[in-house]
Amino acid sequence: MSKIIIIDGNSLLFRSYYATFNPDSSKLMRNHDGVPTNALFAFSNMIASLLKDLKKGDGIFVAFDAGKHTFRHKEFAEYKANRPPCPNDLLIQMPIVREFLKSLNIKYYENENIEADDIAGNIAKKAENDGYNVEIYTSDKDYLQLIDDKITIKLIKKGLKDIKDMTPISFINEWGFNPIQIVDYKGLMGDPSDNLKGIPKVGDKTAKKLILEYGSLENIIKNAPNFNSKVGESIIEHQKNGLLCKHLAFIKTDDDLPIKISDIIYHGFDFNNINDFSHKYDLKTLVNKLPLTLRQTKHTDNKISFKEINSDEISKLEIQNEIGISIDVDDDNYHNANLLGIILTINNDNFYINNKEIYNDNILQALKNKNIYKYCFDFKKIMYVLNKNNIEINGLYFDLLLASYLLNSSLSPNIESV
Repeated sequence: MSKIIIIDGNSLLFRSYYATFNPDSSKLMRNHDGVPTNALFAFSNMIASLLKDLKKGDGIFVAFDAGKHTFRHKEFAEYKANRPPCPNDLLIQMPIVREFLKSLNIKYYENENIEADDIAGNIAKKAENDGYNVEIYTSDKDYLQLIDDKITIKLIKKGLKDIKDMTPISFINEWGFNPIQIVDYKGLMGDPSDNLKGIPKVGDKTAKKLILEYGSLENIIKNAPNFNSKVGESIIEHQKNGLLCKHLAFIKTDDDLPIKISDIIYHGFDFNNINDFSHKYDLKTLVNKLPLTLRQTKHTDNKISFKEINSDEISKLEIQNEIGISIDVDDDNYHNANLLGIILTINNDNFYINNKEIYNDNILQALKNKNIYKYCFDFKKIMYVLNKNNIEINGLYFDLLLASYLLNSSLSPNIESV
């Protein structure tokens, strides 16, 4: 069954920043223009890793927070008011991360009136209703309420690699109650990260015990007069605050978003776009981490016309100062490959010579002659295969593979990456 991957953009971005943070700003990762790129580096690595898991028909989507005008801010003015301001070096990278996603053709959405978790929850439910399995990557435990048979929360516990799959079974094993009841837990306990105080005197064990016994915050409040304890008195006294915390913890999934699931099905990336982006921000290894299977191909770009010639035509070839050469083999591992033929480029014309005609004296002399310059990709491969077939070649003038390595040693040694 196809799946949709949803990413809590702000959560992943903040974790990316602090996972690669250096308190000495001068040592923070930057590009050649001095723009900070540490969060971008870690964020892009995570995205590249997730793309490797995608199959045809799968989708990927990123939800971002955009402002402080959501219903939660309107109903509780102090919502998230305790959070420190975003570090400037991270703030600078936020629009760059959007630029990165665009360069990979990954759909993202932000709205100053809707929080990222509501956006993500909305898309998750749409995808589920359309028959997809859903994986949500976040470090925010509010998302746990979305867990069901088709929605798994990939809870980022530490750094960027310690990720725990939260399913209905694993959630119940850890928390003791059902995923949707996490909002009742938040009502009792509050959430310090959101500046929600909850109900005083109610700790983790008490909150879980009460939820197991009474099912919901409303029912706990209803039965609190019978507790005959300080906890019961506190619940009665602070019930409005508890109900507000529960209300604010609910993820809204009914907003009318201008996004269809078909919009987030992934159709691959344009190599030139992501390559330009990588060079702009000095992400030298990024392109190599992206799966080649998701690279969009333009058939006209890779189509090379050639003429297969016979022995009489080979003998009449006028090979002068320079030629381009490529070999045709039957195995990607050239050490084990059989030579099927060669292609020579002479004066912008391409000629295919099969393995039976290669031993024509005109070809052998041209390949051997060091004064006839050879242009190619991966001369080492060409020399190995030809020598294995008792054919001598000299006169290397330009090897695109060697040139690309000198410019960027991190590139994969294949024509697709170069």
